[in-house]
Amino acid sequence: MARRMEQAHNHSPEQLAMFNPSRAVARRNDPETSKAAAAGVQHLRASHRFVLQLFRTYGPMTDEQAWGTYLNLFIDSSAARELVPRMSPSGLRSRRAEVTEPRGVGIRDSGRRCRTAGGRNAVVWELAE
Repeated sequence: MARRMEQAHNHSPEQLAMFNPSRAVARRNDPETSKAAAAGVQHLRASHRFVLQLFRTYGPMTDEQAWGTYLNLFIDSSAARELVPRMSPSGLRSRRAEVTEPRGVGIRDSGRRCRTAGGRNAVVWELAE
């Protein structure tokens, strides 16, 4: 039985500033395939960069949890409104799907599931290592 994951977040200006990367990047310890994929991304839209940074900063989560985190970022700080692109729940899911492997550059199915507020099982997405 999947357990419900709950996340509470505090949003410092330093954390919010991380949502403005100019290009796709890979970490120093990432495999060569991840580095090549990041280098091959020429025009990552702000909304895609935001979704990748959301998972980089807050870790694995479902689409529902990602939407809750997005709303908290957008509502909690007027400064965040300049850094957080406007998205609907379906827009956030679409941007996440576009950067999900094998189509995308950095998010994958973690293999875990947890319950949504409606009681359904949902995929827990994570950054690809």
